[in-house]
Amino acid sequence: MARYFVISPRTAVDLVLLTRSLNYGGAEWQLVRLATGAAQLGYAVSVVVFYGGGPLQAVLEGAGVPVVALEKSSRWDLLRFGRSLYCALVSLRPRVLYAFLDTSNVLAALLKPWLPKTLLVWSVRASEMEYVQYGWLDRVQFRLECLLSAVPDAIIANSRVGARHAARSGFPKRVIHVIYNGIDTEEFKPDERARNRIRVEWGVASHDILIGLIGRLDPMKGHAIFLRAAAMFASLEPRARYVCVGDGAGVMSDDLQALACRLGLDGKLLWLSARRDLPAVYSALDVSCSASLFGEGFSNVIGESMACGVPCVVTDVGDSALIVGRTGLVVKPQDPAALCAAWRTMLSLGAEGRKTIGCAARQRIIDEFGLQKMIDTTSKLINGLINNVRAASS
Repeated sequence: MARYFVISPRTAVDLVLLTRSLNYGGAEWQLVRLATGAAQLGYAVSVVVFYGGGPLQAVLEGAGVPVVALEKSSRWDLLRFGRSLYCALVSLRPRVLYAFLDTSNVLAALLKPWLPKTLLVWSVRASEMEYVQYGWLDRVQFRLECLLSAVPDAIIANSRVGARHAARSGFPKRVIHVIYNGIDTEEFKPDERARNRIRVEWGVASHDILIGLIGRLDPMKGHAIFLRAAAMFASLEPRARYVCVGDGAGVMSDDLQALACRLGLDGKLLWLSARRDLPAVYSALDVSCSASLFGEGFSNVIGESMACGVPCVVTDVGDSALIVGRTGLVVKPQDPAALCAAWRTMLSLGAEGRKTIGCAARQRIIDEFGLQKMIDTTSKLINGLINNVRAASS
């Protein structure tokens, strides 16, 4: 007769989360929220990072979650870094090692033979990446993930599309589980006072229509499509203003700013660096836009915007259409005219119509994609893995 075990938080698993850095980013925020949520439940949690000092490290430490920074010196600091990672994991002796993003997945799988008592969980946080847009190392890492995908005990995809793509790429379907990102609806909520403050800070009048794209400057995010749609919309709606919030440097940033200038968006478009007060940023918008071309899994920006009561226009990439459901507009990617038309539809609803959609959007996030649901589902999966090991050894 099979024996079943229940692991309560007081006898909880030791969970180590492994990631590259703790800079601002969707995956990084999900890691922080999972780690702090698990710690609040009573689990012993640590986070190991390649590079220390990111702004989210202070969030973890403030919540009492230890952070081990390995201080990798460069991309090619492999031997010393590999030894440091191995020593850190041996010292922590985790029951479960949960790797976030591709490099962490690969390194954790390579170290698994020396951590025989540790269960390994991988994360899949993207879908259908176009690696031709990136460097050779990204392509090599993905091939390594495919080759090593039989090693982890479980693979968590944060989207249905990501799970299907992983299975098509050779990842064992039997160990793939879909757990959607969790949105903290207590942090992300409508804030009229913050809306007014941010719009004053940005020089946006109360009667202006503000459309925003929040996200790092990356080929997948579709900034050029957003800019072309903005140029089209500007000729139809003179009150429209636009904002892009996210970090990025080098050639891509220069090219996008040059494109905005050629399109005549000077004076209508704000470029801003990533910032901590995202609930205020979302609240300042009339429409939140995801113009992504490929690669999305579960877009935090869409979920957070909806939780703040902001209607969304999104491209049909990853699980974006699933997230918005009937509370937003979905268009095909790489089509600025379609984006422009969707914005025009949103504008035609008027302020009250958009507020009604925003309320429905927030309720959808509360009902389907809340933070606690993500934490509880992840905890249940991890506990199930450990229970299976105990049952098999009994």
